[in-house]
Amino acid sequence: MNYQKVQGRPNLVRDTESGAILNTNKGAVEQYRMIREKHDNKNKQIEQMQSDILELQQIIKQLVEKDGD
Repeated sequence: MNYQKVQGRPNLVRDTESGAILNTNKGAVEQYRMIREKHDNKNKQIEQMQSDILELQQIIKQLVEKDGD
């Protein structure tokens, strides 16, 4: 693989075969991955809470209907 430095960006190189831009700053890449993982985990928690709320709403509705009979 051949890499060409990206002008004005010391931490970036371009793969001359694929044209992909690569970050050579390993610390920044790892930090990005950690932030992305935290974001994904928060989204999963929010989805779980939404599901729990819907379930609670259904239970309350059933209790109200049962109490009304």
